Amino acid sequence: MNRYVNITNGGTLASQGLTLKVGATGTATLITNGTGGVTNKALTIAVKSCSTTWTPATGVCGGVTSTEIAATPLSTFAAAQTFTTTTTLASLASSNLQIQVTLPDQAETSTDGVSPANTVQNGSVALSYEFFEAQRTATTTNS
Repeated sequence: MNRYVNITNGGTLASQGLTLKVGATGTATLITNGTGGVTNKALTIAVKSCSTTWTPATGVCGGVTSTEIAATPLSTFAAAQTFTTTTTLASLASSNLQIQVTLPDQAETSTDGVSPANTVQNGSVALSYEFFEAQRTATTTNS
């Protein structure tokens, strides 16, 4: 599933350190990868930017795409993840983003109609997205 977001720096100064944090509530097996003998996989999130605009109906970028955050397990986004390409945003500039949420790629086997203990079946997760930016580094100007 893809979501399309345009973030804009509406301030008078450039920004730096763009990050994304995702809050998640719901089925734990969809939020956190299993560890040890538990083999469930969580949802993953990836973020791409487009130099022009996205066409939401087709998921096509009208310009050049860049990977901002590679596919990462959802639980990792409890801490803000840093954009790798769009690290700054000029005053009044915007960035066209595609946020891709991907279901786990795993097989689950039910026994006599009973789902495995760490199933993702019938699960759901509510997501909230928070974007952060910091003020650019101070510079000296002569006037």
